[in-house]
Amino acid sequence: MPTFQRKLLIMLGLALAIVSMTAAAVMYNARQEAQTEQLVHQSGSRITILDNLLASLFEAESSQRAFAASRDALFINEHRQERDDVERLLAAFQQQDFAGDPALTTQLAELIEQRTALMDELLLVSQEQGTVAAAQMIASYEGKRIMDRIRDVSSRMVQAERGRMDRKLLESERLSQRLQRWVVLAGLINSLLLVGAFLLIRREAQRSENLVEQLRQTSSEVTLVNQLSSGLQSCETREDTAAVLQHYMQRLFPGMTGGLYLMRGSRNLLQLAAAWGEEADHLVDPIEPQQCWALRMGHTHQTSDPDKALRCQHWPDLHHAYLCLPLLAQGEIVGMLHLSLRDKGKLEEAQRLAELLSTHAAAAMAGILLREALHHQSVRDPLTGLFNRRYLEETMEREQLRAKRNKSGFGLIMLDVDHFKRFNDDYGHQAGDLLLKELSQYLRRYIRGEDIPCRYGGEEFLLVLPGATLEQCRERGEEIRRNLAGLQLDFQGQRLPSVTASIGVAAYPDHGEEWQGIQHLADKALYQAKRSGRNQVNVAPLPSTADEK
Repeated sequence: MPTFQRKLLIMLGLALAIVSMTAAAVMYNARQEAQTEQLVHQSGSRITILDNLLASLFEAESSQRAFAASRDALFINEHRQERDDVERLLAAFQQQDFAGDPALTTQLAELIEQRTALMDELLLVSQEQGTVAAAQMIASYEGKRIMDRIRDVSSRMVQAERGRMDRKLLESERLSQRLQRWVVLAGLINSLLLVGAFLLIRREAQRSENLVEQLRQTSSEVTLVNQLSSGLQSCETREDTAAVLQHYMQRLFPGMTGGLYLMRGSRNLLQLAAAWGEEADHLVDPIEPQQCWALRMGHTHQTSDPDKALRCQHWPDLHHAYLCLPLLAQGEIVGMLHLSLRDKGKLEEAQRLAELLSTHAAAAMAGILLREALHHQSVRDPLTGLFNRRYLEETMEREQLRAKRNKSGFGLIMLDVDHFKRFNDDYGHQAGDLLLKELSQYLRRYIRGEDIPCRYGGEEFLLVLPGATLEQCRERGEEIRRNLAGLQLDFQGQRLPSVTASIGVAAYPDHGEEWQGIQHLADKALYQAKRSGRNQVNVAPLPSTADEK
């Protein structure tokens, strides 16, 4: 065998080995990312169970205090229901490998059992010795100390669980970075091998000049693809991804017209996020998924002969060959890459490179979608889509500082569905969930863009109205209560009865300087509305009025 052929085979063997190693590294990285995603999902489920357990415990504590203060049988029934929920959720919680620390799980379970035992003791004292003895027992703050310890332990558990997620995500990110460095190194080594092969072949055939040009083009593409991959890995939003793709696609496909479409949240339209080329004005925006054969079939669709092949409805030019490549992230179509060209002979080459780039773009979109999903889970209630209590606590600190700085105010409206437990018992929990979802949509219709709707817990909601006065909050609450009777729900072919709500109102600075105290007054006003017959708006008494009473 001639020396140059032997050297050529060695170089090609090394290149193949590097490609195989790169493919193995990519597969390993993909498995690690799948494990990371599974861990994040499991951690989110554990945190949700813990949040629901604490919410039920807080509701049980609230109802037993209300009973101790009022001796109203309604509150003892609510308390028993919440106690059942606490027992059920506690059993589910103890089965979780929370934060990898069984000691914390055991400690929290013991604290919760201590708190529930103290609740039972308080109810017994209230029933046997009266409200005065119950008030004295509450004033000992033993329950508060236990609840503070419960909050502290649960906070540590959540932090530990999030720490576990962060470590796994960091490990995955480091692995991806190492993979990027390896891909760059492999590209450089392959480029050197290809250049060496070119020098050997040049002495043997007249085709050497064409081969040199091809190798140079390949080397340039590899460098640009590596730069594109690096840029995509740095993207944090969909807009960043569109900008990076637009920049590099013009360099990788000179003379071609192209566009990047991204799926809207409604998943019924794709918006043109980036376009390039002389005939970019021919691109239709927006388009529907059924207008593109690539989106309908789930794989690349290319048309080299417009007169004979299936044509996509979104590309009206009958004289161009074109490619449509769906972008798949986590098993779902998140976008589509479109390329059109006049030279049909370059279609196959363009398709190979375009499919490689679409894979990089889809991987970047998968990471962005994961970050968006994690952020959404951390601040949104999964049932209603409203903000959760964690987001409320973070936001109220800012709203309070803004109100003090601007010398303005804000209002709080606490809303609780009347007889929600009975509604659930009569029509089932699915109907109850439907009611909460529809009520959330209903509340959104009565708030401004700057208002903050939150699901505070169970069937209780909290509206934050920045800049609103106490009277404006009262009027808004009355409007919500009055129009709630018009909310109509159909469930399994049955028209559900209308519901009412009890509402408590308080405002800054009328009721104090700290939002926690104002919220507490709004909550007390809510319970007063319930005790006074429900289906009414009750404004918390001003501090001076309360002192006189």
